[in-house]
Amino acid sequence: MSYLVLFDTDRIQDYVFATQKLRAMRGGSFLLERLNRETRETIMARGGQVIYVGGGAGAARFEDKTSALNFCCALEAEYRKETIIAGITTCIAEQTAGESFKDWLERAEKGLRRRKDAKDRSIPLVNNPYAKVCEFCGRLPAEGDPVKNKYICMACKIQWDMGMNYKHSLIYKAIEEKFAFTSITWPESLEDIGQASDPEGYIGLIYADGNRMGQRRQDELKRCQDTEVEEKYWQFSECVDKATRWAMVDAVTELLGQPVANKPYPVQFFITGGDDMLAAVPAQQAVPIALKFGELFEQYYKVGRPEEDVGESFAGMGQDASVAMGAALAKQNYPLHSLINTARQLQKSAKQLAWKVWKETGKDVSTIDFLATSSSLLKPIQEQRAEELAYDQLRLTQRPYAIDDAGKLVELIRGLKSSGFPQNKVNDLWRPLYRGRLAACLDFLVLLSRLSDRGGDSPQQALAEVAKEFNLSPFPWRLTPDFHYITPLLDLAELYDFINL
Repeated sequence: MSYLVLFDTDRIQDYVFATQKLRAMRGGSFLLERLNRETRETIMARGGQVIYVGGGAGAARFEDKTSALNFCCALEAEYRKETIIAGITTCIAEQTAGESFKDWLERAEKGLRRRKDAKDRSIPLVNNPYAKVCEFCGRLPAEGDPVKNKYICMACKIQWDMGMNYKHSLIYKAIEEKFAFTSITWPESLEDIGQASDPEGYIGLIYADGNRMGQRRQDELKRCQDTEVEEKYWQFSECVDKATRWAMVDAVTELLGQPVANKPYPVQFFITGGDDMLAAVPAQQAVPIALKFGELFEQYYKVGRPEEDVGESFAGMGQDASVAMGAALAKQNYPLHSLINTARQLQKSAKQLAWKVWKETGKDVSTIDFLATSSSLLKPIQEQRAEELAYDQLRLTQRPYAIDDAGKLVELIRGLKSSGFPQNKVNDLWRPLYRGRLAACLDFLVLLSRLSDRGGDSPQQALAEVAKEFNLSPFPWRLTPDFHYITPLLDLAELYDFINL
């Protein structure tokens, strides 16, 4: 009789972002990745067979229940010992007589979800008047450090110490592999990334997550024979993990270019497991990198990564897949925790568009939402936009975008800049939108008439190209099927300073 063990790390983001200290975040992320990689050795040491391990989750087969139980106990104890507060949920499912691997796996996954949902993940607050609260996370009792004069808990201390080892993460090593003959200096703070930005002092946070991955895996397993299910499960999990990692590596290295001697290579990764990705880059590269990442993820998932490329090659699944992304742009000293929350909301907004397109057309479309912000969001982003960017059947934004349309927007901004579009006219692209539909039409006709029309790529022609590409008629509006007027011009103006030629 065989036993299937599934395991999944609990609330990765809550653990990594328990503190706002950059070094501790990097350390927490790397520690979880290292523990996940070491799980392969734990499985084999306990007499099991590895089916898949990666992205904070995995599956293994054991021939007896005692070995399966010993493995689960050892794995949960290791996570608790190494992280103090992060956990991992395991589930054991015995194969019944005549049960296919597909049904066995489905039953085990339901059991894993039940166990995860039943867990009490609350962390008791410190209420002892003689205990000092951790200065990093503000949740656990702290230990004093007389040398550094800091009071932090054991969990944060582990993350802080591990923060020096983040360069051993797979994604950093992959970038170093692509630049094998060049020495890379990694940034030690967000200020290092902000200094590489144009305008200087800004960063962009990219938050990405695959669309409908659970359903996609089920569809893949349904299409294959019972004897192929276990291999297909491994192939799917490996493909998603590698497609996500290498799509980001290739997008970053292509758009950031070669490392420069004695200058930090301006990228930081916080989450890099499975189909999740969270990275910080210079603000002017955030949207272009996100769009390239989405394009490459679709390609790598479907056809794989070719052998001639530097780095790891792997086979694709032969099917379409997509990813939803949020890009939050802000000053380098903006509270990181708030910026991550903004990027997460933007990613969820993009995912809603991807789901809507799939429901209506059956097509997988990668999507993106973005925001340049200077203050923390006081309300959910959709609610705030409904109040500030909509009135009288008018919507002053087209966000979120499919990546093809977002790519058009980026190229149109570059076209305006290369045409010599006056910088002092950028605000005139959005101010008239608040004056009403007809008044805005008149103001934009006046703006067009005052722009230079001399030369092959004049400012007037560049702005007219915006109307053409987005079917704005009457300019600057487009009528939607639900009888609202929308426009991309406020989006264009918001992104204008963060797109370079």
